[in-house]
Amino acid sequence: MDLANFYFINDDYYKNFEGFGLLENREIVEGKLHGRPCYYAFKEKDSPIYWMIPISSKIEKYEKEYDKAMKKYEMCDGISFGYILGERKAFLIQNMCPVIDKYITM
Repeated sequence: MDLANFYFINDDYYKNFEGFGLLENREIVEGKLHGRPCYYAFKEKDSPIYWMIPISSKIEKYEKEYDKAMKKYEMCDGISFGYILGERKAFLIQNMCPVIDKYITM
């Protein structure tokens, strides 16, 4: 597995850790089944744990959350924005979760 890359978490992870505040897996969006969230993966040296940051295309939703935090605290360290394949995405650091190899789908 390459570090600093994009991956998906498999269905077993969502089943085994249901109710732990994960983003929805395969949610219904506008009446259609949407794929599970894509994650940006990174790992600490000598650790079996990968930290997965979910990526969302719901820019307007997360811009509102970001703006609200900026007004209240003058900072927002839970949401960041960037571009993937030319499209703006929200990196949801606030929803980061630990995962081991067996749950990662390439």
